Amino acid sequence: MEDTKCQISSSTWTTVFLACANNGQSVIDSWNASSSISTTINGAVTSDASACRLKQVRSSLIDNWSKHNIDQVKVEVYKNGSVIAAFYFNGLGTNHINWFSKNNLLGTTYTDLTRSSTVNYFSIEGIEERHFYINEHFGGCPADEGWILVRDVTGQVAPCHFDHLTKPPYFIVSPGNKKGRFESGQYILADIIEISVHTNTCKCPSPISKGTEQIVG
Repeated sequence: MEDTKCQISSSTWTTVFLACANNGQSVIDSWNASSSISTTINGAVTSDASACRLKQVRSSLIDNWSKHNIDQVKVEVYKNGSVIAAFYFNGLGTNHINWFSKNNLLGTTYTDLTRSSTVNYFSIEGIEERHFYINEHFGGCPADEGWILVRDVTGQVAPCHFDHLTKPPYFIVSPGNKKGRFESGQYILADIIEISVHTNTCKCPSPISKGTEQIVG
């Protein structure tokens, strides 16, 4: 019987964005466009913490997203050189903004976050100064529960304590493998966010149907 899964080769992922915490440069503005607050290069970004110490680093591949047959996108969050959280997304048929969504989620290190999870925010735009934001619900700051947010330098400042922890931008992720209540201290302040893309190099149906994807290593 023919395997209905699309077997995608495990070629090298290409890093297209590297954001460092506390460097004073907007993450969402750097992601969206080349500017003086970011360093834009052609091709792959070097995955090196020192590279984004002063400015976020982006690849010009982001500006031509639809031309590169991107089948998967990976977001890795680092603390002290180790990955503490990761998210995998379908990239086929997406643009540089809408790939980051619950409908495109393929997998994550969080066991309680799936395509069927209840969320009130799951987007790059997020709300106010909270970007790359995945949140389950609001209930007044102490009851807010979520998985990740970038507290950026742009946008209206929200009222919770976790919106004022240190010099922005900074990256909050829930510890362990489940959502956390950030206001109650259930968070880790991460150092780096790395976004990588994988290109479909096999003769697979395009677009790949939801449910037939496989996460590549």
